Amino acid sequence: MIRYPISEEQLVQEIDSEDADWRTEAQHRLDAFGQAGEYNENLLIPDGSGGTKKASPIWSKIKPVYMRAQFDKCAYCERQLSSEEWGRVEHDLEHYRPKKKAKPWKPPAALQREGIVVTPPQHGATDPGYHMLSYHLLNYCTACKTCNSGLKREEFPIEGHRDCAGCDPHLMAGEKPLLLYPIGDIDDDPETLIDFYGLSPRAIQSSGIGRRRALVCIEFFQLNNPKRKELFRERAARIVAVYSFLQNRASAGDTWDRLVQAYMNPGSPHTSCIRSFVRLYRSNRQKAGELFEMIEAYYESISK
Repeated sequence: MIRYPISEEQLVQEIDSEDADWRTEAQHRLDAFGQAGEYNENLLIPDGSGGTKKASPIWSKIKPVYMRAQFDKCAYCERQLSSEEWGRVEHDLEHYRPKKKAKPWKPPAALQREGIVVTPPQHGATDPGYHMLSYHLLNYCTACKTCNSGLKREEFPIEGHRDCAGCDPHLMAGEKPLLLYPIGDIDDDPETLIDFYGLSPRAIQSSGIGRRRALVCIEFFQLNNPKRKELFRERAARIVAVYSFLQNRASAGDTWDRLVQAYMNPGSPHTSCIRSFVRLYRSNRQKAGELFEMIEAYYESISK
């Protein structure tokens, strides 16, 4: 994961350019949800003509804003998805805090041994979720269908007290969320908590909440699971390429340097993985070479 540095003010400008009426429509829905105490698409809201209509969802209208902000990448696994012109169906506009019920997530035994304990949903089966954040601009990101629909669903593990009535993410750090939010600077920069050793993500910190958040993100999105073959295949392909650029830069000069930089830019797939490998190469070329040989062998084995 990496951070996508767009401010809330910039998001407002981008959304107003995308759909000038969207924020007004969103507020009508939030007003209805606030009165009902839940997210409910069947509630009636003003239709703009003196009548009413159902509070049907409208967040898909602003999906392109987040696609562009994230360079068409999944916010969680950094896979490159298709662009705005063709790829809207590939991207899910994801609610970081779920709009409906916040379902329980049980950490596996390995994480429990790390001292990770997750707060259960506040009201069990009748938990209302974060209905007042269903249209907050800093509760959205775009994700691939594997990360969103397959893995995250309506789960949101936290360590603190669940604030189901919360309406401002800036004021909800006390929940101690165990998942990272990569849009803007409202949360920790993911690259201060997670880096890579070769193809595998790992926690940077040795203890504390930062370590627990890193371990949960890696496990929750299965970022280190070889069964997510597309992640390992894509990371391997890019390391094989960038290692060649690094090795040949002495003879090719600026051209290779530009190529290495392009692979580390935030718009490239698996930026965090490549940045970690380049840092290792520059600090310990021998160790990077040994890793490259293993990665190259792996890449050849899956390419046959």
